[in-house]
Amino acid sequence: MEVFEEATKDCEDEYLTRVFGTIADYNSLNDCVIKLFDAMGGIGISDKAKELSKSVSNLDILSPVAIFNMVIMIYSDARNAKGALKVYHHMIATGVTPVSFTYTILISTLAQDFSDVNFLGYAKKYFLEMLDKGMKPNPTPYINVMDAIAYRETEEKAKVFLEQIKAKGFILPHHTPPRTWFSIQRRPLHRSIPGTEDVC
Repeated sequence: MEVFEEATKDCEDEYLTRVFGTIADYNSLNDCVIKLFDAMGGIGISDKAKELSKSVSNLDILSPVAIFNMVIMIYSDARNAKGALKVYHHMIATGVTPVSFTYTILISTLAQDFSDVNFLGYAKKYFLEMLDKGMKPNPTPYINVMDAIAYRETEEKAKVFLEQIKAKGFILPHHTPPRTWFSIQRRPLHRSIPGTEDVC
């Protein structure tokens, strides 16, 4: 429980403070982690979610990376990018290495939160970081970042980002999954950016 308590102790959201307060012991923490990862398995990022959930269910003690991912997911579900980013920074500071699943959640959450102009920059930064680490992002974070760029930035900046990710080996997806839990419920704005017409 120590990792969970550290990850949630500075929560500034009254509602989420109550949510975290319902996780009072190790059994409830374990149940929450497995339940959340199983739920994520059905909405577009199933492989990474199920893989992490399986490794958790086979352990006697929850791994720190699983706990941090769960807390980030809860912030993300509440559309609280600031909190999710704060937990991610705490995760790094404690020496816990983020996995592909971590980046997928964090990037999508940051890209869709327009409350801070810096969030999109962070989303792009972490997408590039994924590629630098040899991870292969699924279409979900890519779509959300491109949607945000199309909505908030210039066409030139979109082209620059596309060139950056292509240079790092990212292949633009030709087929994308149905709009998921992370996706903005509107027409995909990335289609308005030249060079991405074949994404959907």
